Amino acid sequence: MWKLVLIVASFLAIAFFVAFVWQQSEKSSREDEASKHAEIATMLEAAVGDGLGAGTILTEYVQTGNPELLPAMQTKSDGGVRNLTAAITAAGSDPNGFVKTGSVIVQRSGEVIALRQAGDVAGAGAALQALAADFATFVQQQRDLIAQERQAAAASTASADDANQLSTWFIIAGVVTSLAAAGGVVVSVFRRKPAVPLAA
Repeated sequence: MWKLVLIVASFLAIAFFVAFVWQQSEKSSREDEASKHAEIATMLEAAVGDGLGAGTILTEYVQTGNPELLPAMQTKSDGGVRNLTAAITAAGSDPNGFVKTGSVIVQRSGEVIALRQAGDVAGAGAALQALAADFATFVQQQRDLIAQERQAAAASTASADDANQLSTWFIIAGVVTSLAAAGGVVVSVFRRKPAVPLAA
């Protein structure tokens, strides 16, 4: 009977330790997923910020015609494209066509600038107004994706916490079972030890 108990306890201990290792692996995997989703959201937020900054400068340029504004606008525009491209690359896909849409918006911004440089203030204003409507939709789509990525990061973090909690229970169960098995071995050894005869 003792042998059966020891065998069962040993198998249980091994199973608990294997489960512990598995849950630790799951925890690490979920943490990596959370980090990836958070990184994508952060890059998209930076892209939106740069895009809005470029839009503000473009509006001011159309109003004033000040050429000194253009380098700052170019810097913001380049930053937006760079962050957007990095986010999409990290995501591994671009189902919303953000990169293509972003490129079109940059091109249309160039057309607005060209009209203003040519002295067509009214034409530049009309082109800017049309661009602003499409840009607002573009920004909202990015913000929707940012929210999705933040939610995915939170879900992955929660899953990692669950896996960590499970791994803690498994390691405790493994240690307790191992101690129980060790105790059983000690008891079994003492039970088998022959009694020492008393001296006459």
